[in-house]
Amino acid sequence: HKVLRYWDTGFSLDAQTGPQLRGRVDLFDGAAHLFQCLIVAVEQEGGEMLFDFKRATRVAKSAALDFERAADAPAGLITVDAPH
Repeated sequence: HKVLRYWDTGFSLDAQTGPQLRGRVDLFDGAAHLFQCLIVAVEQEGGEMLFDFKRATRVAKSAALDFERAADAPAGLITVDAPH
């Protein structure tokens, strides 16, 4: 469903075509996954259904590390192939 408006504490959908949502939803900007949210419908206003975030967690662009990365850690390793 297309989000009509978005603000820090919620968003709105078209009241005629948007469903009555409650619970967990994912927000995207095109193909980019932005947030995993818990929402609740608040009210209908001017043709829009308004929803508030109970929680909005930004989706990480990479997996969480299970170790501490040193501040001076190398970004990668370049190897030179030995002659055959």
